[in-house]
Amino acid sequence: MPRRKLKTNFHIDVDSRTKDMSLDALRCRSFGHSWEEAPTPYSRRVELAAQGQMEEILVCDRCASTNETLRALPSFEVISVRRTYADPKSYLVPPKSGRLSRLEAHKARMVRLRMV
Repeated sequence: MPRRKLKTNFHIDVDSRTKDMSLDALRCRSFGHSWEEAPTPYSRRVELAAQGQMEEILVCDRCASTNETLRALPSFEVISVRRTYADPKSYLVPPKSGRLSRLEAHKARMVRLRMV
């Protein structure tokens, strides 16, 4: 059942950069990603172990973004980190437009859900 917009006496300015963002992207921007650990395939683990490395792969339950961290063994120092967005056009703001704050994402999400 769709939510009805509340009658309010104020106007909420929403950052225009959020207009093309998916609701899941706004949730991740508001609350942070909901990471789940994904298994590294056995053949990849063997290949990396031979090089004295290991890999951690995290996948967001909401937006399907991935975060891959390569670590040196036995120190576990980070060698590299790579983040990939499932739908960059829905998640990322335009280049050189500054960072979208959690507050702006939260406001846009609440307005879109008609909570305010």
